[in-house]
Amino acid sequence: MSGAHKHEDQQHLLIGPNRVAFEHGALAIYARHPFRDWQIREFNRLPISFHGQKFYLRRKDPAPPPFAMRYELALWPADLHDQSTRHFAYDMESISERDSEVVVERQANAGRSVLLLFYPFLGFFWSRIKRDRFSLLGFPNVRITKISILSM
Repeated sequence: MSGAHKHEDQQHLLIGPNRVAFEHGALAIYARHPFRDWQIREFNRLPISFHGQKFYLRRKDPAPPPFAMRYELALWPADLHDQSTRHFAYDMESISERDSEVVVERQANAGRSVLLLFYPFLGFFWSRIKRDRFSLLGFPNVRITKISILSM
């Protein structure tokens, strides 16, 4: 697998910016950014595959820096047939996808911050710009139009 590197002590794998380790009989993933879809469930657990094995999320906690979250995955019990219809493959592709979503979200937050400075004037833009651009950043076009009119 490209992007996977063994650590010097042979107990950890580095997969992209994340660290994977076997700790106390479970697979521990130290992630730089959280996976939004990974929720602890009693029923309809989300199957997570890693290196051909099937796991489920048993626990998640904040991780020590530089990581954001620590996920503890347990092996999927052979007698457990109740699972989510969705499936997650933990690999470089899923990590890259998550990291690109983080970058897009940070850019959107920066765009929102800049537009907040001009909030009273956003309502005077053309409807198409308000609908196609500003609403994607969380500025509803009817509201910004009302605020622009009331502020003048």
